[in-house]
Amino acid sequence: MEAWRCIFGACCLLTACFMAVGCGTTPTQQGLLERQSDDARLSSRQLRVMVNEFTVHFADRIEVSADQILASTSDPSIRRNALLWKINGTSACFQAASRPDPLAAYLDVWILNRQMAQYFESPASRQLFGPGHSLVLEECHSLERRLQSIDRAVGGELRFGEEFVAKFAADYPVRSLYFDREPIASRYIEEVQEPANELMHVVGNLDESVTELKQLGAVYAKHLPKQARWEAELFLMNSSQLEIVQRPMQDLSMAVNAMSRLAQVSEAIPALLERERLAMREIVADERKQTLGELDRMRQATLVDFESETSVVLRALDEQRVAVGRDLHNETATMLDAADAITRRRTEEAMQQAPDLIDHFFWRACQVFVVLMLLAAPAVWLVRRLRPASGQRAITPKLHEAADKPISLYGEDVLEDAA
Repeated sequence: MEAWRCIFGACCLLTACFMAVGCGTTPTQQGLLERQSDDARLSSRQLRVMVNEFTVHFADRIEVSADQILASTSDPSIRRNALLWKINGTSACFQAASRPDPLAAYLDVWILNRQMAQYFESPASRQLFGPGHSLVLEECHSLERRLQSIDRAVGGELRFGEEFVAKFAADYPVRSLYFDREPIASRYIEEVQEPANELMHVVGNLDESVTELKQLGAVYAKHLPKQARWEAELFLMNSSQLEIVQRPMQDLSMAVNAMSRLAQVSEAIPALLERERLAMREIVADERKQTLGELDRMRQATLVDFESETSVVLRALDEQRVAVGRDLHNETATMLDAADAITRRRTEEAMQQAPDLIDHFFWRACQVFVVLMLLAAPAVWLVRRLRPASGQRAITPKLHEAADKPISLYGEDVLEDAA
């Protein structure tokens, strides 16, 4: 019984060692948020979910505001600025939200909104949207309030907070609707320190990174058709201001006016000819025929010119349509290639880290084997030590039985044993 207790104790000790070794390799998600603040109320994964939701809200609000401006004005300059804000603002937001670290993505989106609000509040940009300028500022302030609510939800004492966002936006403002921005990574790269990763940590982060990339890619894919349509509208708007397109349109307008005047003259000619016919039937007979013939020739010539001008305009429009389709196809192919390049790069990084992970796993296995050998030796020694003791306890009861048996003086017991 004592031997089984010793074996059971050795097994429990061995199990505890296994649990200690296993717990040493259990990964925990550590991002810039966890490294900067120990008392944050949100994790990096929860912050990533909130940033993705805000990115979709940001793109939707810009689209709604820009569409309201486009519907309320016919000024080509204001319409072009609204399209540029909708196209480049949405792209800049998705680019900022695609940063690998959730806290860096959140800060970059916040800086983008602050830079956008400061640019629209400057005197140089007050005429960009005409009467819709107040609507743009109101939308920027609404987005700012939502970003501040996310900051309050994160909590904790962060070095990278609202003061950092305000300072960076003031030091590096945007100066046009193309949102040419200063990257934050090149300015604060020393703050991004990658810790040494365990095997399970690398595998877990790889799965989360791929999942987040798929989620953000799915969200951006929903906006790709809209982005392509906005680019096509901007292209057509810019093309309509070219001289090669304006000249045929002006010629077409002149031809329409000429046809209208000819129609009016043609309506008045029959009455005039009727009056002249009654007065001077024989005199104006030949002249009437010549006039009708001339009018017919003018009509034919006008129709020929009108058809030629129409064909030129239609051909130009068809060429523009083909060019727009080709540009859209090239843009789509470029974006798909970029997505494939990101996936391949992540796969190559994982493959480069695989040898180090295998070596780490081998050393862990060796440590476990050594622990097993060290625990097995005392167990074997205890078993061998307890085995003779059990044999002696088996002989001792027999000796006690012989001692308790009465001894006869007459040898009766001896005779019975002999019989």
